Amino acid sequence: MKDALGHGSAAHQSGVSQIGVTQMVPINSIHASYNVLDPNRPRFAMQQANVDYQRKLIRSGAPMDPLLVTKNGAVLDGHHRLLAYQAEGKSTVPVQVMRSPIWDKKP
Repeated sequence: MKDALGHGSAAHQSGVSQIGVTQMVPINSIHASYNVLDPNRPRFAMQQANVDYQRKLIRSGAPMDPLLVTKNGAVLDGHHRLLAYQAEGKSTVPVQVMRSPIWDKKP
């Protein structure tokens, strides 16, 4: 199956395919491009507070922006939301696939 860019298996395997369209995908098909909750990162406490806030929003049913991801499922924007969805035990997440010249080349 080919995605909107004409790519085959990598996009299909990650569960994301349509560029610029918000879609629900399995949470295990998405991965963070870095660890926002690394205790060695600056402002660690603020990072955890943001995840906790996002969790409250999810529980309340508030509208959430989709995670911005590459066709390979790497998060470009929404790392805190991804962690919040994981902590809340969600099986799917809203994503919007974006073109990323650097990340699109990674397997």
